[in-house]
Amino acid sequence: EPLKRVFVVKCVDDIKEGKWVLPALKQLLQIAKNIAKNSFNKAEKGILQELNKSYEIIKLVTTSMMKFHHLAVEVDRKLTEETVVDKRYKHQDFLFVHLAFLQFILQEGVLYLPWNRVRDIWTTLASNTDACEWDREACFDWFTKGISDLEQETQSQLFQKEFLKINTEHLTPTGFKCFKMFFESV
Repeated sequence: EPLKRVFVVKCVDDIKEGKWVLPALKQLLQIAKNIAKNSFNKAEKGILQELNKSYEIIKLVTTSMMKFHHLAVEVDRKLTEETVVDKRYKHQDFLFVHLAFLQFILQEGVLYLPWNRVRDIWTTLASNTDACEWDREACFDWFTKGISDLEQETQSQLFQKEFLKINTEHLTPTGFKCFKMFFESV
């Protein structure tokens, strides 16, 4: 347990500093999965909630995703999932790992994604004019799978403040499925 905490702190520091973010985030995800797998009761799963409380991990990962999305756009104004962001990893790799980590920590940690983080993800991936189709598809798919990770009020805000303003040109079948799910929920 103490060794896991040392690695968690190191991963968090790397993400904060913006260095080796993808490997750090992958390692953090593996540690979190290991904690969840070895947790047999609710009290033990509280470690994931503590992780968020101690390190503001949801905010950290969301902010990191936004930063790397912006960096990807700077690298290639015609952003695609194949854009190499930091001379090592592709845009899709960064986005996938950030979203996978958020999904895992929300579901296993029994946490809700607050409205300000929902808005950050949405404005980065769905309503951003620099976002590519792959970003929007990933965003729609992520919110479809994670609707239960949003409180009812947050679902309503996302639907009313963002979905109803979306450019219909960007509403793919995946986007429509997400729209329908939120429409039926609110």
